[in-house]
Amino acid sequence: MKKIPPNSYSQGVIYIYEKDMGGINNWGLEKRIENPEIQNNYLNFGNSISINNNLISIGCPALNKVFLFEQNIGGQNNWGLFKTITSNDVFNGDGFGSLVFFNQDNLFVGAPNEGDNYPNPILKTNSGAAYIFEKNEGGPNNWGQLKKIVANDRNSNDNFGSRISFSNNN
Repeated sequence: MKKIPPNSYSQGVIYIYEKDMGGINNWGLEKRIENPEIQNNYLNFGNSISINNNLISIGCPALNKVFLFEQNIGGQNNWGLFKTITSNDVFNGDGFGSLVFFNQDNLFVGAPNEGDNYPNPILKTNSGAAYIFEKNEGGPNNWGQLKKIVANDRNSNDNFGSRISFSNNN
């Protein structure tokens, strides 16, 4: 296990607890997950987390990445890195991974600082975007980008994608 360097701030660590581990009604530590790409301070690994059965998505907006960990990779009850996700148009500072949200075979990811306004050349700083990734998009067990969503009337500092909710209504 990698150790977080001393004097590192806001690196982030995830702790997974399981009920009845170590006794009835006891919540025992099952796994401690550190950022697999420790580079410097202020990475905010674990800024957002979503759980879907045996998958955990962990946002790391400072790296513009989402890490997917799957249970039982690397051993029984271990949580191993399964996939690293980023958008196909990410730029430094987009905040991709500020919010993650699973809904069955879809993963929604917020990037509230995204500001690309393609094809319009006028940059819309911090207007934001939300991305949808789908299981098996691009191949079996792959989580591929399905869609990027932006507001039709996007403006600078809207921070679209800072909150995400989902309804099964069509």
